[in-house]
Amino acid sequence: MTGQDVVVRPAVKGDLQRLAPLEREHQLWRGNVAGYFQDHLKKPNDHIVFVAEKAGRVVGFVYALREGSNARLFYNFVYPGHLRQGIGELLTKARIGHARDVWHSQNVLVTFSDREKGVRHYAKFGFVKAAGGSDAVLRLRK
Repeated sequence: MTGQDVVVRPAVKGDLQRLAPLEREHQLWRGNVAGYFQDHLKKPNDHIVFVAEKAGRVVGFVYALREGSNARLFYNFVYPGHLRQGIGELLTKARIGHARDVWHSQNVLVTFSDREKGVRHYAKFGFVKAAGGSDAVLRLRK
């Protein structure tokens, strides 16, 4: 998936090293990024990491996993210098497309780390407030 001069693609092994500064710079990600990548590489039928590249540099990543007939979206991260350029939208579209076309998910669930930003971001894609443990759900199939 491409947009502007951004390419969104499934992560490869070398991307983990390219995202190492992310773990050092942002406490929220410490210890998490490597685990997501390992799950993505070892269990590709149930885990996916997408990265966004701009001018050959990784500028963001997202993670999702399959939970039975549903998909759950985790962590939509775009480096601060690249915010408000549509990169987060491209990454979210990639995960929704993967959930729909590869995993054949019935629903896509998301929990927001920043409620205000999360509501605005995911509403663009048709997510609505969910009952139960998730903040929002996108129904793909009945």
